[in-house]
Amino acid sequence: MVWNFILNAYRRARATKLHSMLNRLFRFHRNTRIDCAIRLALSVLLLCLACPLVLTVRGDTPVTLQSLVVILVAVAFGWYLAVPAVAAYVVIGMAGLPVFPGFEGGMERVTGEFGGFYFGFVAAAAVCGWLALRPNAHRPFALLLNWAAGHAVILLLGGLWLRQFNPEGWMAMLRDALPGAAVKIAFGMLLCRILYRGLVSREAFYSGR
Repeated sequence: MVWNFILNAYRRARATKLHSMLNRLFRFHRNTRIDCAIRLALSVLLLCLACPLVLTVRGDTPVTLQSLVVILVAVAFGWYLAVPAVAAYVVIGMAGLPVFPGFEGGMERVTGEFGGFYFGFVAAAAVCGWLALRPNAHRPFALLLNWAAGHAVILLLGGLWLRQFNPEGWMAMLRDALPGAAVKIAFGMLLCRILYRGLVSREAFYSGR
C-alpha cells in the first residue's frame, strides 16, 4: 500500500510536470516503477552512509550531516520519495543498525533527548520536498529559502523535544547548533546549484529555466 502511494505520487508529479530538480532532469530507467524504486533506494542508502558522520566543534552539541542529507534528498527527489526514505532511515536506526550519528543505533536515540530532531527530519523532508515542487524552485533565492525552512523545522521540533529533557540548557544547545546549520544551508544551496549546472545547458542555467 505504501509503495503504491509513493509510485502513484511520483507518476502524478511527472504527468503534471510538478517534479523536483533531479526528477525533472533525468531518469535512471525508462520503466517508471523501476526508476522510482532506484531513487528511493539511493535516498535510503545515502542517508544510511552519510548520517553516521559527526563532528563536535562547540560544547557538547554534535554537528552531523543528517539535516544536510535529509534536505538534499527532499530537494532532489520531492516529498513523495524523501518522506518514506527518511522514515525508513529512522526505522533502520531504531532497529539497531549503526546509521545514527557516531555509528550508533537503537530505540533510545529516538526516544531520548535528541529524539525530536528525528521527527524534525521527517517533517523537513515533507516541507522541503513540497517546496521543491514549486515553479522555479531551483533558483538561488528559492533554494536558500527551502534550505533555511528545512533547518528551521528541524531545530524547532528538536528544540521543543529537547526542552523536556533539559529545561535549563536547551536554548544554549540550540544556539550552539546555529553556526553548523548556517554552514549546511549555504553548502546545500551551493551543492544544488552545482548539480543543476552539471545537468543543464549553460543557456538554461543562466536564464533560470
